[in-house]
Amino acid sequence: MAYITPTHNPRSGIFIAALATGPITVGVVGLGALASTNAPVAVTFDTILGAVSAILVLIVPAAIVALLPLWLGTELMLWMGRQLEVTRLPVFWALIGAAMFAIPAALVVGAAVEPIFACGAIGAACALVCRIGAAWDSDEGTSTAIL
Repeated sequence: MAYITPTHNPRSGIFIAALATGPITVGVVGLGALASTNAPVAVTFDTILGAVSAILVLIVPAAIVALLPLWLGTELMLWMGRQLEVTRLPVFWALIGAAMFAIPAALVVGAAVEPIFACGAIGAACALVCRIGAAWDSDEGTSTAIL
């Protein structure tokens, strides 16, 4: 019996990151709201239900909005990884992802720090998810994937 060897795509993390953008956004905004208050926060069924419903509502629209920037960022980082080996590190992916989302947010929002930090955290988390499966052949300089 012949088995089909699965082929992996270095861009496979793009779709996972696109679907994870909504839950990551809810998590970052929720943690930001918790960090900005000094009062104790009561965790009730309504709070949990609100967070779950927000995640479910945001999955599709956030994935649609995030797909193009995630694809462009992944292509940029795969190309940079072929050119300069140090840019293959996950920290560079996170920094570029944070910059790609925080800089436009800073231009729109202005001097408010909290939204810029939240956008940077969302961009870094999505970039790290996009990095899943990406690897480079040192000999040929081509991108392959490992899982």
